[in-house]
Amino acid sequence: MRYFKNKDKMKIVIFSNLYPPNDRGGAEIVAQNMAFALRDLQHEVLVFTLGRENKNEILENITVFRNKIPNLYFYSDDAKQPYWKKFIWHAWDIFNIAAYLKIRKFLQQQKPDMAICHNLMGLGFLTIKAIKSLKIKCLYFSHDVQLADPSGLLYWQMKKNYVYEILKNIYAKICAWLFRGVDVVISPSSWLLKFYQEKDFWGNSRCLFLPNFYFTDQPSKKNKRSNKFLFIGQIEKHKGIDWLLDFWQKEFPDKILEIVGDGSLKNDLQKRFPNFLFHGKIAAQSILPNFDFLLMPTLVYENAPIVVPLAMSCGVPILVNDIGGAAELVEDKQNGFLLEPKNEIQLKKIIQKISDFSDEDYYRLSQNAQEKIKNFDKIEYLKKLKEIIANC
Repeated sequence: MRYFKNKDKMKIVIFSNLYPPNDRGGAEIVAQNMAFALRDLQHEVLVFTLGRENKNEILENITVFRNKIPNLYFYSDDAKQPYWKKFIWHAWDIFNIAAYLKIRKFLQQQKPDMAICHNLMGLGFLTIKAIKSLKIKCLYFSHDVQLADPSGLLYWQMKKNYVYEILKNIYAKICAWLFRGVDVVISPSSWLLKFYQEKDFWGNSRCLFLPNFYFTDQPSKKNKRSNKFLFIGQIEKHKGIDWLLDFWQKEFPDKILEIVGDGSLKNDLQKRFPNFLFHGKIAAQSILPNFDFLLMPTLVYENAPIVVPLAMSCGVPILVNDIGGAAELVEDKQNGFLLEPKNEIQLKKIIQKISDFSDEDYYRLSQNAQEKIKNFDKIEYLKKLKEIIANC
């Protein structure tokens, strides 16, 4: 076991399969935010992540090691792969000995005091074993259901494929064994923490709830209504974006709905729905204050999307499907609205209702959202993260 001479200044390596600017979702932003937070706490921070080639760079005073890990294809190219190839890729990823040896060598060279792991798919699930083989303290930050389902997606009311269910259960048991032994498990939603505990994950690991935060010292605040709606997220089927656009075009063609994000459906949806403005991938905080409501029609059980605290910090109420952890911060009719997935009648009634809101009604929601999120800012996060590290 390692004993730290000075827990106020440690060498910490963060493992994340993707890292900005090579990101595609909120998990990578959370990993980056944590790197910034640890740097601000005066720790030496290294990031080990995937790359299409081996490359080291310094970003914001953080050394980022991008590594080419051997497998059939690069992790972020998975959407266009056939199922048989994905199956082989995942099997290799679970027991990627080459990745294990590369990571272990890296750790031996760098000699960190602690390792913090985010999403590891693509880096190899033997990463935890490599860390623990060197008796390095290990924290695991849980982002989604990818340790229980290789797709990382748990659909609402999806019909079961029994062959897939059998394979998925075997996969989950293997992952539970591989990830057993981490010192601390951190989850930003109560839902995800309970989800894994019910599947016998984590063993004797210390499990903690640490909500995501918005990493802006002074988030922009709304100062006037715009009567505009916004979607932010991956332009993928599981986000419900195609359903939302079809619904909106049919029911509210005169109301403004704009789209922020990128994904495999973007080009197709732009052709099918030419009357909607697609902004592409831009910083959410730069555009959120220009809209009255954020729409989150996700069709999967999500953990804790980073856009939720960010929108609420800007005073933008959220209409979110009440599944998974995405809705944990939203109090129905108090600081936003909870929805049933794909319920057109319910959503239509709510849109009609909030469109008729007086300024007083709207700003009550907006202020309640800001009040709810005031304890999830950078300062509070730094305090809690420092405490977790000190007690690890």
